[in-house]
Amino acid sequence: QDQPWTRYVPAYIAVMGSYYVAARPINAGQALMPDDIAVRQGDLTTLPASVIGDPAQLNGVIASNRIASGAPIRQELLRGITVVKRGQTVKVVTQGAGFLVSTIGKVMTSSAAGKMVQVKIQGGRLLSGIVRPDGTIERPN
Repeated sequence: QDQPWTRYVPAYIAVMGSYYVAARPINAGQALMPDDIAVRQGDLTTLPASVIGDPAQLNGVIASNRIASGAPIRQELLRGITVVKRGQTVKVVTQGAGFLVSTIGKVMTSSAAGKMVQVKIQGGRLLSGIVRPDGTIERPN
């Protein structure tokens, strides 16, 4: 007869890929250098979601906690190198098709490159922008 039936079959799913581990013990506060990391291949489903799989994420970072040799490097164990400090005078730049505008202001909070920060410019107005590696602040147009 045409009666529906259900059959449960056990399955194992693995996602193989590359991830990064500490090549040697890394102390808290230490900037990561190329010799400090090694690439490993393995099943990514057995690792935390925050494990670093892209080497670009390891540029300009400092270990915020100690990382044991061979341990997977996770995002929550890293922080960016501070590029601008609270109260520092910075250049704020906005550019578009055919124009470039800049002003000077003071950063409201310390921040790493690539992070959003607020800057107080002349007259007390607050602007938001992204910190560049050179310490300037880029405003989206």
